[in-house]
Amino acid sequence: MAGMVLLAGGLTAAQAAETLQVKPGLWQVDRTMELGAMPFPPKTVRYHGCIKPGDPDGVLAITGYGRPDVTNGCKIIDKAITTNSYQAKLLCQGEPPGPGVIDIKVSGDSLVSEVLVGERIPGSTRWISFKDESKYLGACPPPEKAS
Repeated sequence: MAGMVLLAGGLTAAQAAETLQVKPGLWQVDRTMELGAMPFPPKTVRYHGCIKPGDPDGVLAITGYGRPDVTNGCKIIDKAITTNSYQAKLLCQGEPPGPGVIDIKVSGDSLVSEVLVGERIPGSTRWISFKDESKYLGACPPPEKAS
């Protein structure tokens, strides 16, 4: 992640208007979380989410990275979007606020994302890392009917 380049001020109007191109449908997400220097082993969870046709924030919806409660209260403060990548800088809770980054890459039926969330602690920053490997499974199941 250290070598990740976050695109910021140098975007043209055409680039800024681009939308991440992700297949609508059911996606399986395998997320691995690591708690920086903490003595806990990485933990991986699997879940599924649907991206609706025409939803520009669908990837953020299935990964949850657009929701402050998922990213430890972080707010997106700067982002760059192309047809196959989404990169953003975050400002996270704490005194002083901690840094964070989101990097999502789309390639056909797969999606890889990495998020680093910095939590300020006395004298340093503790990093929480989320790494997702997602794959397209097909059409979303029909909504369940209320009885």
